Amino acid sequence: MAEIRVAIVDAHVMMREGLAAQLDLVEGIRVVWQGSEGDDLLSHYAVNPPDRPQVVVMAVWIQGKVGVSTTKRLKQLNQSVRVIGLTFMQDMEVIRRMMEAGAYGCVHKSEQLSALVEMIRAAWHGTDPVDPGTSAALDAHLTRRRNWPTDSGFPAADGADQIVLTPREYEVLHYICHACDNRTIARHMGISARTVQTHLTHIYEKLQVRGRIEAIMVAIRERWISLDFLD
Repeated sequence: MAEIRVAIVDAHVMMREGLAAQLDLVEGIRVVWQGSEGDDLLSHYAVNPPDRPQVVVMAVWIQGKVGVSTTKRLKQLNQSVRVIGLTFMQDMEVIRRMMEAGAYGCVHKSEQLSALVEMIRAAWHGTDPVDPGTSAALDAHLTRRRNWPTDSGFPAADGADQIVLTPREYEVLHYICHACDNRTIARHMGISARTVQTHLTHIYEKLQVRGRIEAIMVAIRERWISLDFLD
């Protein structure tokens, strides 16, 4: 079986190196490059080395930036390369933009390694231009938007399809969904309680909600968070 050459882009070094080590143990897959920056990958790719990656596993958020631009530029260098987004929060708006930029599909970081391996193989050897699972999830998301407020009970905010939170705002949202107060969030994130409140203000403005409960309901509705905390 010919090996699939894979690159990994993720600013979380321990996770990236651990993922690379696990993928190297999978038959038919070889990690040929890894790094923290999309620009570093593009520079490597432009050199056209003999072990040029065929599939790129790329964190959707790279150093505080959305990976959409890197995906577009990578596809411009070589249309045949396959990009798989690696997501921490299930932000369907960012996933939509990744797919429009040319990504094959997206995998949540909570998934089993086998799900990523299956997508890597399907991306390179399969006949579908996009991952059916990601496409179906995106279609369901867009259907829910069209059915507001009937399905969700909440009216669609003006410009709702443009909501994009920063990684820090996602982290704060994650903690409030786990019933953490500002001081607890500040301690976990290594920031001041005042900065936490600033993030919350920005979150409320972007989601067009009035407080924590409504923000949590939006996070659940959009499936940005795991529902484990409800158990």
